[in-house]
Amino acid sequence: MTPFQADQLDRWTKQIQDALAGNSGLREGLTDDEALPLVNWGAEQARTVAQRLAQVGDVAPDSEQIDNSAYTLGRLMARINWVVTYRNKKDAAWLTRTFAKINQLSREVFGPDAPVLSDDEVAAWIAEHPHHSNAELLRDLIARLTPEGAASPETPPAVSPSTPADTPDLAPPAPDTPQHGDRPAGPEHNTGVLGRLFRALPTLPESPDEPAEGGSNEDTPHPQGDEGL
Repeated sequence: MTPFQADQLDRWTKQIQDALAGNSGLREGLTDDEALPLVNWGAEQARTVAQRLAQVGDVAPDSEQIDNSAYTLGRLMARINWVVTYRNKKDAAWLTRTFAKINQLSREVFGPDAPVLSDDEVAAWIAEHPHHSNAELLRDLIARLTPEGAASPETPPAVSPSTPADTPDLAPPAPDTPQHGDRPAGPEHNTGVLGRLFRALPTLPESPDEPAEGGSNEDTPHPQGDEGL
């Protein structure tokens, strides 16, 4: 493995963080206080993802590879959101399938030794979630899904959410068809990553129940049906 320089890792980390800042699905349905640990976690795991990219070969990853890794991390974060925000609107079978997708995406993001939830842990989570708040459940899940040696946000830094800026016209997920949103937008360079995440991702009202475009299968929430759960 080629020993890549720290400044290269910093650039890749920032590119991943910038891509996450354009992802509309990371905090839909959550309050700012609920979403902040998840947002912080994603920004911190960007470094973990950049380090993994540096370990997979002797050639530095290109911009498309970095963007694809950021996209997959965003999908993982969105589904962590989904199981929390839709836990009272979906049945146990849907939650079980979504947790299976979370495990798959965790391995895609962090490698074959990535942290995952066992069947017993998923069953216990489904049984116990009514007794816990969104914030408690999110903190628990990101702690479980943090790779060994990676940062896990215990006390989030103070971030003052700013007034939402103009964002792409992305419909929020309906209760029976949560959707991930479009691929992250391109990087911005004028403000901090966490601030951009809160400006780019306003809390949106739920839309009426309706099937995803092109079908009614709840396991294909993306309107183009290109990513399943």
